[in-house]
This record gives sequence, structure tokens and C-alpha cells, in this order.
Amino acid sequence: MEKLPVELHICIYDYLELKYLKPYNKKNYKLLRSNEIWKSKVKKKFGVEKSNNFYEEYKWQLKLKLKKEAYQRQFTLGCVGKIYALEKPEWKQALKIY
Repeated sequence: MEKLPVELHICIYDYLELKYLKPYNKKNYKLLRSNEIWKSKVKKKFGVEKSNNFYEEYKWQLKLKLKKEAYQRQFTLGCVGKIYALEKPEWKQALKIY
């Protein structure tokens, strides 16, 4: 069985939707957390241009989105209370696959 090169994996994952991004081995797991896969997806969904780890950026943007929706719901119901702003953490550099 022939193994596909990394560049071909990147092209395939570029066309897949987010719900189909599943790792099937250890090498593929590392590839799925790389900037080459997530940069285009984060840029398209959230408009973020610069980051050192786009996988972590995606997770943080989802968390931020949920926090905003919860605040809007609480504000509408009149029970806002004390609100703490989310602070963006410092992430490690994404894994290099080349």
C-alpha cells in the first residue's frame, strides 16, 4: 500500500468540512493540528489573519462566540451579573510538518 504525501493530505483536508476532520493515526493527528490545515478554515470562518497556532485560535474563537451568545441571552433576560472578559492566552508554535 502506498502512502500519500503530506501535500496531498493538506489538499484533501482543505476541501473537507470541519465535522469530517478525524485523525486515523498518530502522524495524521499531528497533521490535523498544523497551521496548513487550519489557516484557511479560520480565515474563512472568523476572519483572523495572523496567529502562531490556528488550531488553538479556532478553539478560542468558538469559546468567545459562545461567551458572547451567553452574555446576549443574559442581558436580554435582565440577569447579567458580574462579567469577566476572556483573555487570549499565549499558545505554543504549531507543529511543523515539513
